[in-house]
Amino acid sequence: WITAAYTQAVTSSTTNNSSNSGNTSSNTSTNNNTSTAKEQAISKNLQTTTSINVRSDASTTASVVSSLSSNATVKAVAQKQGTTVSGTATWYKLSSGGWVTAAYVKEVSSSSNTGNSSSNTNVSTSVNGAAIVAEARKYIGTPYQWGGKGPDVFDCSGFTRYVFLQVTGKNIGDWTVPQESAGTIIPVSQAQAGDLLFWGEKGNTYHVAIATSNSSYIHAPSTGYTVTEAKSGFGTASFALRVK
Repeated sequence: WITAAYTQAVTSSTTNNSSNSGNTSSNTSTNNNTSTAKEQAISKNLQTTTSINVRSDASTTASVVSSLSSNATVKAVAQKQGTTVSGTATWYKLSSGGWVTAAYVKEVSSSSNTGNSSSNTNVSTSVNGAAIVAEARKYIGTPYQWGGKGPDVFDCSGFTRYVFLQVTGKNIGDWTVPQESAGTIIPVSQAQAGDLLFWGEKGNTYHVAIATSNSSYIHAPSTGYTVTEAKSGFGTASFALRVK
């Protein structure tokens, strides 16, 4: 019990408002303490200004999945904020997978990807296209390993080289740039099963795959992945090649 001499009656709304005000303040403080980097979809053609690493996430501590040489042309499909490098925290997600810092790339016009716009209507069909695709599909699930030439592990160019060697007996080249000379360059829009797809500027390509149709391809993507068949990213290839 307490004496009424030192208390006064108040309405219940006063107590509730005070309590609610405290709750609101608490909630606002909590919300202000949460900050999550959001991935934003984009479509940009980029060119590296120096040799850089491609990482598994937007951080300089994320694992390196591949690398790009200077002046390589790539396609960015998303961006988000990550580790600050040379004053910028922006990172770009590449169509071929992985992230690069915006510090060492510049945006270029789509005309840089000349393989998509050039025309070549008098090109014969791919050498044993169906056989190439059938052979390539045998290795779906095979682990990626940088420098892997098969058949137990592959990198992207090691995979394409091995498949063509098995079917045609021809060595089309040990890595992407020599493989650019294994046939006739055609627009990506004309690619058929058995053709090669390249990403990057001619003479400086960084990824290669085998078309399994006019909208899908099979490739050895990057570290941590296995040989897989995909459709996403087909249209972002820089140019195609019909092997002679």
